[in-house]
Amino acid sequence: MTQTSEAPVRTRASQKTVVVVLVVFAFFAAMLFYLARYYQTAQQLAANPLENQAASLVQLEQKYRQNVSVVLTQYLNNTSNRDLLSDGFLSVTQGIIQQMLNLKVSTNMKQYHLNMVIAMKQIEQNIIDGDSGLVQAELKSLEEMSKKL
Repeated sequence: MTQTSEAPVRTRASQKTVVVVLVVFAFFAAMLFYLARYYQTAQQLAANPLENQAASLVQLEQKYRQNVSVVLTQYLNNTSNRDLLSDGFLSVTQGIIQQMLNLKVSTNMKQYHLNMVIAMKQIEQNIIDGDSGLVQAELKSLEEMSKKL
């Protein structure tokens, strides 16, 4: 009787051992699979670093042009019905300057961006000085610069 009762115990232990071995094997197989995919992706990125960098620069420039266009369009459309020397317009101008300074700029657009920020700062200073003629002249200059975008 002891032989028959020991056989099921050994079978259960053997089954548990087989299950544990299969689970460990499946785990390591999955790890190897993901590791292989990781290295394959890394190799693909390493194979084309200049292509990837060029694509990201083009995307950055496109995004910059789009953001500046939206910001300047809103600002310039807002100038026609405002008192150009008011505190409200000064506040709007300062807000636009801050938005411009927060933008990421591609290398190709740095000079353009610098000129835009300088023009905005001149508008701000002319508002503070109370010279509406210079504010209007700078707004026209800014409008011309925005057309070159």
